[in-house]
Amino acid sequence: MKLREISEILDRKLRADIAESWDNVGLLIGDRDAEIKKILLTLELTGDVMKLALEEKADLVISHHPLIFSGLKKIVSSEGDNLVFELIRNNIAFYAAHTNFDALDGGLNDYVAELIGGKNITMIKSPQEEHAICRIFDIEETSIEDYISHIKSVMNIETLRFTGNTDEKISRAAIVTGSGSEYIDIAVSNGAQFFITGDLKYHYALELKEKGLNVLDAGHFDTEKVFPQAMSRFIRRSITELGDIDIIESGADVNPFEYR
Repeated sequence: MKLREISEILDRKLRADIAESWDNVGLLIGDRDAEIKKILLTLELTGDVMKLALEEKADLVISHHPLIFSGLKKIVSSEGDNLVFELIRNNIAFYAAHTNFDALDGGLNDYVAELIGGKNITMIKSPQEEHAICRIFDIEETSIEDYISHIKSVMNIETLRFTGNTDEKISRAAIVTGSGSEYIDIAVSNGAQFFITGDLKYHYALELKEKGLNVLDAGHFDTEKVFPQAMSRFIRRSITELGDIDIIESGADVNPFEYR
């Protein structure tokens, strides 16, 4: 199948039109007339993921995080690990599904909410919005301490940060994968007793603690690292037009932070 046809299908099924205005999604690199036989799914294109793409002879990389956000001043081989150059040189196309896949029905936030035991998952949005990122859901009543242990287990997370009361019993939670602390207030106003996200800032955490709110910072990487699995499931369920194209889930995504 030609890249032109695939990118049009992806734009439609992944709803590129609902991405945030600041985002850069869709086909970012590639020859539209190229034949695509193998797709690699990854959270982020890094040097290790690029090596995997070459080893697997992938024709297209679908990444959660866009490789290009702003204007490029150079695309040259001598400037360190220039991944844009490497993609072009090896005729590998690049497609980003970022905030649109966060907000999409059956996308990343729905996938993670299900993974951590969420039931009756619904989208929190304003009347003006068709889609939004935040998800609120029911869980079997449990202590926060036990629910955190459950999240660490199913998400394979060794270390995370929490502010609140671990003894409190909860039955309703909300999530925004990646960075989503701006959704805490609306989630709480919709009945969330516990909020999960990443990238929580220190001074805001102090405010949350003073208010007695229960917020888990599970990390930007750790809340989004299942993107390849989430996208693979979405493709199998909703993008049957891709037919027999080989889909590979990257195992090369690595947290840039080390915890000592």
